Amino acid sequence: MRLDMDGPVATITNNNPGKHNAFDDAMDTALFEILDELAARPEVRAVIWRAEGKSFSSLRAARGPGEQRGRQLPGAGRGHVGQRLAHRPAGRVTR
Repeated sequence: MRLDMDGPVATITNNNPGKHNAFDDAMDTALFEILDELAARPEVRAVIWRAEGKSFSSLRAARGPGEQRGRQLPGAGRGHVGQRLAHRPAGRVTR
């Protein structure tokens, strides 16, 4: 994942074209860190979400959702919502 800023416009880029931008735990974590950063920046007025390569995303990587180094994360099995719950910063509730 990559974040580029151009004034009030943020561009998030899925940047793993070799795997058709399939999401894995590392991409989930990077995306949520970027979203947290953008939420803290009131000057951001628009967000573009794009991808490198010929695929925006082939959905989930071969490992199951929430499986990181062989262990199951809390909230796994619920897609990005479950991953968000597993990765949210302590003491902060986001929806």
